[in-house]
Amino acid sequence: MVEGTNSKERGETNGNGGEHNNDNAENNEGDLQLETMTWPQLYELIKQRTEGKEVKYNTYEIARERGHTILKTPPYHCELQPIEKIWGVAKQQMAALNTGNETVFTVHQKLNKVFSEIPSSTFVAQWQGTVKKCREYHMQQ
Repeated sequence: MVEGTNSKERGETNGNGGEHNNDNAENNEGDLQLETMTWPQLYELIKQRTEGKEVKYNTYEIARERGHTILKTPPYHCELQPIEKIWGVAKQQMAALNTGNETVFTVHQKLNKVFSEIPSSTFVAQWQGTVKKCREYHMQQ
């Protein structure tokens, strides 16, 4: 059992001085039932388990050990996300294949076809262009 994970153990009340009785995150044995937890319950559990702990990401450690630096891109800058450019290529090709009678199945088939036909040189070119823009962005910061 994880200590302090239900509202009673945390000393929470329902606002009327009474304890919460709708805490269905644990069964009678005290085992966590993550499948039945609500988003707020999960969020609280995560906060409790991570409070005061330093968050480390293995990818940063692995990259640093191999002499690389990971540069994060800012949100809402699609020009710094190579996948956005690939999606643009795919959307153009999907539009050209549009018959107006698409089903989920035919769209899925067409997407698979479109992505399989995008040459690897397109992926490489988009990646290289994005790396260049990222470097320029980070040099300005």
